[in-house]
Amino acid sequence: MQRNRKLAGAAAGVVIFVAGVIWAAGDMPVSLPPDGAAPSRDANVLGIEWAGGDSKPPETAPDGGEQGAGGLGIDWVDNGPAPSGGGSGQGSGLGIDWVGESSLGEAAIRGAYRQVFGREPSAAELTKELDRQSWDQSLRTIPNFMAALRAYLNSPGAQAEREATADRAVAAMPGSRLLVLNSGLIYDEMVRRLTVHASYQTAFGRAPSPDDERPWPERPTLDEMIAAHRSQIRREAALRKSVIERAYQNVWKRPPIAAELQRWDLDLQASGKTYAEVARAIAGDGDPIMPRAPQGLSHASRLRTHYWPASTTLSWQQLDDRTERFRILRQNQLTMLWTEVGTQAAKAAGQQVSFADEYQLDRAVYKVCAVNQHGEACSEPYATTDKPNQVQITSAKADSPTKLGIHWTRVGYGVTHTAVKRQKPDGGWEEVFRENATPYPYHHYYETVQPATKYVYVVCAYNSQGETCSPWVIIETPRPRVVAPADLKATARNQTDWLITWRPLTGDPTQLQRWNSQAGKWEALTERRTGYSSHLRQEPGSDAAYAYRVCAYNGNDEACSPILTLGKQFDHPTNFTNLDYGIYWFKCGTCRGSTKQSDGSVQSDAAKAVPGLSREYFDPARPTVIYVHGWAKNSVRESGRESMKSPTDQQDMMAAWKGWNVGVFYWNAFSDDDWGAEPRFAEGKIDKGEITWSQADGRGGSHFADTRVKDPASVLFAGAILEAMKEFKGPEFRIVGHSLGTQMAVMGTYYVSKSQSPHLTPGRVALLDPWISSGLRAEGLGGLIDQVKQSRGTVYEYYQTSIISQEHGHYGARAVTSRVHPNYVPWHEPGGAHAASIHWYFNSMGFVGEAPTAAMSLDKLRPLMSCGCRFEQVGGQDTKAVSDDRFQRHSK
Repeated sequence: MQRNRKLAGAAAGVVIFVAGVIWAAGDMPVSLPPDGAAPSRDANVLGIEWAGGDSKPPETAPDGGEQGAGGLGIDWVDNGPAPSGGGSGQGSGLGIDWVGESSLGEAAIRGAYRQVFGREPSAAELTKELDRQSWDQSLRTIPNFMAALRAYLNSPGAQAEREATADRAVAAMPGSRLLVLNSGLIYDEMVRRLTVHASYQTAFGRAPSPDDERPWPERPTLDEMIAAHRSQIRREAALRKSVIERAYQNVWKRPPIAAELQRWDLDLQASGKTYAEVARAIAGDGDPIMPRAPQGLSHASRLRTHYWPASTTLSWQQLDDRTERFRILRQNQLTMLWTEVGTQAAKAAGQQVSFADEYQLDRAVYKVCAVNQHGEACSEPYATTDKPNQVQITSAKADSPTKLGIHWTRVGYGVTHTAVKRQKPDGGWEEVFRENATPYPYHHYYETVQPATKYVYVVCAYNSQGETCSPWVIIETPRPRVVAPADLKATARNQTDWLITWRPLTGDPTQLQRWNSQAGKWEALTERRTGYSSHLRQEPGSDAAYAYRVCAYNGNDEACSPILTLGKQFDHPTNFTNLDYGIYWFKCGTCRGSTKQSDGSVQSDAAKAVPGLSREYFDPARPTVIYVHGWAKNSVRESGRESMKSPTDQQDMMAAWKGWNVGVFYWNAFSDDDWGAEPRFAEGKIDKGEITWSQADGRGGSHFADTRVKDPASVLFAGAILEAMKEFKGPEFRIVGHSLGTQMAVMGTYYVSKSQSPHLTPGRVALLDPWISSGLRAEGLGGLIDQVKQSRGTVYEYYQTSIISQEHGHYGARAVTSRVHPNYVPWHEPGGAHAASIHWYFNSMGFVGEAPTAAMSLDKLRPLMSCGCRFEQVGGQDTKAVSDDRFQRHSK
């Protein structure tokens, strides 16, 4: 069954090929093998490698046939038998002659061998087959010759050839062994279809429709079919009219007049001539009604002056008396379209006719068309040449402080070359560039120049009559653009000493500056010096934060680097007016004075992760947890960030995490984005690059910055983990994500597991009241969870505290699931219950029970991932404490 389906599929492919009337030579399209490698041309097991011809479409003859098409070498118009030696005399490959039986040529023999055996004949075989053509007339047609080769292939003495042919077939296209051995079925169907097509093209000048092909016998002959078509032409008046009209359109490019149509209709009704015979006959008679194109077109011109317009008188010879009038056309030299500029009455055959064009450019291109009621015949285009036209300058500007470019278009044809001239300081002109005319009208010139300098140019066109120059073009190059230094970094030597480094990108002087928050301005810490790229800075050990930037100067302008913030405060104002994202390590949750009244009297103490940070904030030997927040709507406008102060009771959430490094990854500049009441815009930035970020405007508002960040937020998160944790040697690392941050946690963990430091993959990931926009997205994230669980053994926890959380059936199925009920939050405040998951998880570090908590060990937590159960809170719902909470185990 499978073998028959392969053979039928191959036959269908060939039928489609033939039905498309693709007569040009070339390989039959072949399906690629599974590995994507295209099969060799020399091993085309379909056997449709017809010799001769090329890949270009065939020319259509006046009679509708194809001249020199190569392909199958079918001569649709009966031009007589092809000469001995193969082919139709037109470069035919198989040399099929539908009238006589000329012997097959070398190309046809090679094609037959390729089709049957999948290989070229050897020199000895080719000589033998050519000699056999001279005495064995039964092999002078392709079907007979192919049948003889197949008979040999199936004979007892051809076992080696059969095996070799099959091996070639399998090597070229697996599974095609029977296609080669049974290709006669495909070939017979092809010959039938080509014969039908040949008869329709010869008789009617058109290809048959699919309905036309069906009723014909399995193996028709061309003569029988054409005879049937002749009878049909005699009977049907509409068919005769279409044959006549098609012949006139193909030969004379016009419909027949009534007298011609009537004369030929009577003739076809009596004789049943085919389209090919009609086309040959009307081409031999010549067109009796169309005018002949005028000849001898010439001109006499007067150059344009300041006082009089130019004029050109065109003259030409009228060749016959069939012309009724002449149309004079002029070509638009920019669009290349032809416009009629006047008409002239016809005279007698052989006389000169003239026309004056009063408003002509220095050079123009004309043609003259003889017109009568049946159509028109036009002369070849004729160009008048005087001084060249003025070039059209399309662009002239400085591309950089040291490079300018001029682009122009040549107008008209009468130009031998163009040149660019630059004005000298003494007012004279010097030629700086010359280019000979090309077929293309577009030209350009570039020059290396001095910055902050003015230059004057003209572009001139030349021919034997003189030059024509453009108006002056003035180009002033700008001053060099100053480039801000890159890679501004700080390394903590101790609690107060910071080594600040940067990389100058030009030879301009640089200056290190610090933001003075009291004065509200930047103050210089170093002089403007060239060659300096570092500075050792000592800051007092207080709660203040310090913002730095480094600027480059070129005497006219300055460019400053992005701002670097050092110190302990994670909520410094510059973190909202400038792009700031990354991990901040927290020392405590409520141990420093707040800079904002709305935060109460205390705030958390944190420092941004930088190399060499004090061990008070990050100790590589300690266990570590990193929290990633969710949607941060209006956080930039309000200059506020989540911290380690509980959103529920404003207490220190780090109290239960003694001995741990606690970090927060801030991406609020990206996640401060609205979609009504949902964070759909912010969600899209997690896994898509070129993301926008919000910037405070200093007036209580915010807007999107002019720049974008190339990488998705989850990639930035993974990169921050790998950078901040590269010295990590602690016993445990976990990630905690809240709301939209759960997606960041899942994707960031996945990227770390696929990085060059997979050992930094967290051992457990806690998902606090997740928010996901759709089940489809949740399914994709679930797939990432499965991959990390399988490759790194990471344990995933799922805690739901509000109706905002959307499990979608995919997180809960892959994680240890708990349902917490914070009844102390009013029912009409789902946002409070949503935030309560943060309070509950971080405070659960001090509570160990039968249900999952932050304090439960991995050894007890891991078996619960596959228990098929969930934990439902049944006690302690009305208190903010975790110690009195009780849970019951249920099946999912």
